[in-house]
Amino acid sequence: MKGIQKFIKTNIKLFLGLIIGVFISGFAVYAATIGIDASLVTYNNSDTTLSSTNVKDVLDELYTKSSSSYYLLKKYESLSGKPKYYGYKEKNTPTTESPTTTPTCTTVYGGLYEDGQYGLCIKKDGKQHCFRYKNWLVEKEHIKEIFGDSNCKYNYEYEQYIVRCTTNQWNCYVASEGAVFCVDFNVMGFGEVKADGTVDYWNNC
Repeated sequence: MKGIQKFIKTNIKLFLGLIIGVFISGFAVYAATIGIDASLVTYNNSDTTLSSTNVKDVLDELYTKSSSSYYLLKKYESLSGKPKYYGYKEKNTPTTESPTTTPTCTTVYGGLYEDGQYGLCIKKDGKQHCFRYKNWLVEKEHIKEIFGDSNCKYNYEYEQYIVRCTTNQWNCYVASEGAVFCVDFNVMGFGEVKADGTVDYWNNC
């Protein structure tokens, strides 16, 4: 018996390590097995535009918003499609609205989506492309599809992240804070939807 006690005392650290190891591995298996129901975890939406109040619904809502926003952009590539378009003669002064026809005097103009959110639209290579403001996760990939990866750079400017795409004709970017901007040097027209939702357009119409 004394020999056993002596052996245990001599190897006490080894025994403690084995006991702790068994406990940790058993707890990890238990935690992985039981899981956590995300619908039971509350979420404070007071600082957001989300309506959900638990983690599961928030994830579902964000997924739906992202998917639907991307669909709107893809859906309206036709120059005769929607959203509604605004042509501008002076900064911040909408002068024409048409649900079916884009401005013919400029390649950069404002768009108003069916849900009332502003966007920035351009005519490029015979197609219309629109970028929604406050839609960073979607637009940072969308703008690269339009201009090509080789023409786009991921930068940190104006204390925010942006994806800026440039060619001999275009200089456009989308920003992590929500703004979208584009200028066409060939027609000297530009447009911007700022992070606060205000718009600024200029062209020679």
